Amino acid sequence: MKKIFITDLDGTLLRNDATLSAYAREGLEELIRRDIPISFATARSIVSVKLIMGDLPLKLPVVCSNGAYLSDLRTGGHRAIHSLEKPMDHELLKFFKNAGFHPFVCSWHEGRDNLYIEPTLNEGMKHYRLDRIAMGDQRLKDVHDVFTVLHEKVICLNMIDRIGPMEEMQAELHRIYPGRLQTYIYENGHGSGWFWLSVYDRMATKARAISMMIEEMGYSHEHLTVFGDNLNDISMFETAGNRIATGNARDELKALATEVIGTNETDSVIDYIFSQINQ
Repeated sequence: MKKIFITDLDGTLLRNDATLSAYAREGLEELIRRDIPISFATARSIVSVKLIMGDLPLKLPVVCSNGAYLSDLRTGGHRAIHSLEKPMDHELLKFFKNAGFHPFVCSWHEGRDNLYIEPTLNEGMKHYRLDRIAMGDQRLKDVHDVFTVLHEKVICLNMIDRIGPMEEMQAELHRIYPGRLQTYIYENGHGSGWFWLSVYDRMATKARAISMMIEEMGYSHEHLTVFGDNLNDISMFETAGNRIATGNARDELKALATEVIGTNETDSVIDYIFSQINQ
């Protein structure tokens, strides 16, 4: 059975500055030329992945938004979508607003990905908005009231704040909606001391999207190798036969790994894949 490789991006395949090294790009292109099944599973949107990967001729679909989307890198279209249940998306937004937060709303509607942002922003969120503008992100839409877009499929609610408030909100969400949500906290790369809290439907996991992909294409979990560094990679580690943590990975992920390799700064993922296919 042919091996298949799926890697996280930030902190795993990408360098600390969220770029793909020339060495890693050349390696990916060589793997694709050799028809080695490889893809990505990331918290990033397909828009963000396309900005990083450019015209990389990837053949397999990409798991985006922590498993909410199974997407095509070339077209940006989605093969599968897992949105928040209705009316829970309305309840969640009301909950955040009552707590003084103004989350970004990521949605899908009539074939388009959207990113809605209200004018009330803290400095971390303002920095992210400016970054999206600089990158030419066509999803970005400024609105005065995000409640007006809830007729769309809400994929994710995102907040940026300090770690304390984010952890408190996460704990409260799981108390109110036990087993109904997937939530992740990770440090915001756009500014020191700021953290993301991302809220998805319970079905939106990397593991579920990867399973859809490999089963559709006739691959086996036993021959699946995954690479990761953070807590949002746990679900795919629990489903793969070969689980590789980078040296910079969280201890919780290393505990689930079959092997720990070098850090993301040394292109260890690419080197590991070539070591496996050249055996």
